[in-house]
Amino acid sequence: MKDIKINGCRTDLQNFFDNSLKYDINVKLNHTPFIVVNEENNSLDIVHKVSTLLENFGDKPETKVIIQWKGQWNSDFFTFTVGELQIEVDLYKLQNE
Repeated sequence: MKDIKINGCRTDLQNFFDNSLKYDINVKLNHTPFIVVNEENNSLDIVHKVSTLLENFGDKPETKVIIQWKGQWNSDFFTFTVGELQIEVDLYKLQNE
C-alpha cells in the first residue's frame, strides 16, 4: 500500500475547505467520515471527527485522507493530506479568535 495513488477524487481543496468543511472539530461526521490511508499498518481507517484525525495522524502530515461530501445535486470525493487539513484548521482558528 506504499505510495498509493488515489484516483477520481477532487483536489480543488480551497473551495471545499472554505465552504464545505465546518471547523467545529469535535462534531462527529456520521454520514461522511474521513477515510485515512494508513500506510503504517497497511489499512484504511475510518475517522469521524477532525479532532480525532489530527490527534491520531497529526505527526504524519503526508498521510492521505479521502472524504465524501454531499452537495445539493450530487456527492463529490475529495482527497488531501493531514498536513493540508492541519494548515486550514490553524488558519481558521487564527481568523476566528
